[in-house]
Amino acid sequence: MSLDSGNLDAYTALAGLYLIDHRLKEARAEFQEIAKRQPQSVAPAIMVGIISEAMGDRATAATWYSNALRIDPRSAPAANNLAWIYAEQGQKLDTAQQLAEIAYASLASVPEVMDTLGWVYFKRDMLGLALPILRRASEQDPSNPQYLYHLGMLYAKNGDEAKARSTLQRALAMRPDFEGANDARSEEHTSELQSH
Repeated sequence: MSLDSGNLDAYTALAGLYLIDHRLKEARAEFQEIAKRQPQSVAPAIMVGIISEAMGDRATAATWYSNALRIDPRSAPAANNLAWIYAEQGQKLDTAQQLAEIAYASLASVPEVMDTLGWVYFKRDMLGLALPILRRASEQDPSNPQYLYHLGMLYAKNGDEAKARSTLQRALAMRPDFEGANDARSEEHTSELQSH
């Protein structure tokens, strides 16, 4: 991370190690201390944000991603993750779009970044822009139910009930408890009723 502060996978992998060890509080405290000692480094601020998100504390995560962006306004990991939080909350969607586009400019081949930008476009009803990006994210990482869920919801909003139903069914078959699974089930059921 110190060599390449834009490497999203490095942050995710490190946070995953702490999650596996059930040491999130300890890890967050460690990275907060590092952030105090290295106030011009984005890496510790991003790590505090990622760990806070893993702990379910999106407000703290958003604060730390914002801190990282004050240090480096082009930080793709911080921009992507803050855009994601805003999109999930349905707030500051214009800012979310700007942030997601910053991340995408640097990490256009990363499915997670594609998905964030596509989901922000979806939330802003920019469905024509969202479709190719969400489709590409799900093609590049077909084992991620979240990407299929987003694509399925887009198909539903576009009125393509058959594609919505099959895409959402694939997402639920992969992992029935992903974030958004209840919405996927509800939309899938609605699609089935409308097709009869």
